[in-house]
Amino acid sequence: MDVNWEAVARYDIITRNLQSWIDKKIQDIFGEPEESLVDFVCAKLRERTAPAALEEELVAVLDSDCGVFVVKLWRLLIFTIRQRELTG
Repeated sequence: MDVNWEAVARYDIITRNLQSWIDKKIQDIFGEPEESLVDFVCAKLRERTAPAALEEELVAVLDSDCGVFVVKLWRLLIFTIRQRELTG
């Protein structure tokens, strides 16, 4: 499924919807905040990095949690875009 990156930018989805989720999931994995990793993931999303490429970049850090993290992140991204497109 293609990501509507224009909607991501228009509705500021990364900052308003995904950043706090990313922060929580990373804290769940590491047991403590990892602000630089959250910033890295958000930056990769802003660069429109494909999920497979994002997974490749994160696997060394997230190890076995990486695949599930990226899939859930992408689901949330797509869901949020659709929701914003419907509700404005």
